[in-house]
Amino acid sequence: HLTNENGNNIPIQTSTLAYWPDGSVKWTAVSMGAHENLGQSLQIKAIESSSTLKGIECNETNTQLEINTGALRAILNKRGDVLLASLSTNEIEIATNGKLVLLHQNSVDEATTTVTPFSGKIERIQLEHAGPIKTVVKVEGQHAAPGKKDWLPFVVRLYFYANSAQIRLVHTIIYDG
Repeated sequence: HLTNENGNNIPIQTSTLAYWPDGSVKWTAVSMGAHENLGQSLQIKAIESSSTLKGIECNETNTQLEINTGALRAILNKRGDVLLASLSTNEIEIATNGKLVLLHQNSVDEATTTVTPFSGKIERIQLEHAGPIKTVVKVEGQHAAPGKKDWLPFVVRLYFYANSAQIRLVHTIIYDG
């Protein structure tokens, strides 16, 4: 339960990260959405869960995962080289066919260098953490180019927040030589 100095409730989502040997909570993560007027100070209190918050909606099919934050609707593909099939705000599609692209440069000499584009080939996608305030999608795959061996496995995490049209994206490349 989070309140500001005026006593206004701020919706939050918590998850326990660690426990003490007696079973009590040692560490907790607290997430909150974007707010315009938080105030100068905040107070947090432990209470029994009473979530009636309508937050992020997640819908999954065999081929896609849809995340709706209230301000942004993202459709992600579960396989192939297109990660973000569609992004929409206010019912208007603003982006389609978002791909991960890695450029391999074989030399530092501009006169003799060649650049090879590798597309991110999605192998697995999962909801790593789904909640009303924050949802995290984990995407795994490898970079691929026609006529080349797949290499450099990757993990992408997409962070979605309730009532936010922004996506935080962390792209981790695993060097496998």
